[in-house]
Amino acid sequence: MDGLLLLAALRRVETLYGRGATTTLTTCQLEQLRLPGDARLDLTLTNASPQTMKALGELLSTLARLVEADAKTNVFITVEEPDEACVFLKELKGDASHGKA
Repeated sequence: MDGLLLLAALRRVETLYGRGATTTLTTCQLEQLRLPGDARLDLTLTNASPQTMKALGELLSTLARLVEADAKTNVFITVEEPDEACVFLKELKGDASHGKA
């Protein structure tokens, strides 16, 4: 997964899940995101339901504005039952046809 696409999607999590995104993230692992001052951040979410993602929206949006993905960054996402119509998954795939708000 492209770290830049994920950061763009994280900025919009609250909006996307507010618009009815249905994806439950079995795992979402972000490793070695670069913070200001060359600090690094690792974050792991497990079994994050749409309700959880919506509730974390402001936190994830703020985080996405503070961090940068670089050559050391790794991103792993597992979704057990993907819904190809889900606006969050479309955002992760860089699908511009899903009508951004």
